[in-house]
Amino acid sequence: MREFTLDDIEALAIGSGILGTGGGGNTYLGSVWLRKELTERQTVCRIIEIDEVPDDAYVCAVGGMGAPTVGIEKLPAGNEFALAVQSLEAHMGVRFFALVCGEIGGSNSLRPLVTALQLDLPIVDGDGMGRAFPELQMDTFAIGGLSLSPMALADEHNNVAIFHHVDSPKRAEQYGRAVTI
Repeated sequence: MREFTLDDIEALAIGSGILGTGGGGNTYLGSVWLRKELTERQTVCRIIEIDEVPDDAYVCAVGGMGAPTVGIEKLPAGNEFALAVQSLEAHMGVRFFALVCGEIGGSNSLRPLVTALQLDLPIVDGDGMGRAFPELQMDTFAIGGLSLSPMALADEHNNVAIFHHVDSPKRAEQYGRAVTI
């Protein structure tokens, strides 16, 4: 396990901006949220390697969906990702062992660390794409044959949508997009 501190935010923001090639939104707001959480909690974010995850553990991929510019026009409440994860845990009847970034791009590479801090969970050193991507079915989890359901979405008003079963990654994208737009 490694510790992610305030001193690491800038490097992650720069790296995710480069690897995301402009996707995933601007890193500035994600950096602000992460700085706030680390400062207020006076702690570090725990980063774990994939080989530290037990074979039978549940890990949740976390990320935002929709046009990232909306997050500038309409600031998030800050608990949306955590609410989605907690709702998914309740729906599934499990406790997640860790979180993983859905993609490395923009705020989507920073906000999952905020969520990990809020939920006191480690985050796996990795992501589902290696860059930013425009649609869910393009990530390596979907390409590798993992189901994208159950899937939870939450908004700034504490509304939560859970898709218990979705028959394909493309359909998960379509349903998720319909909820977020």
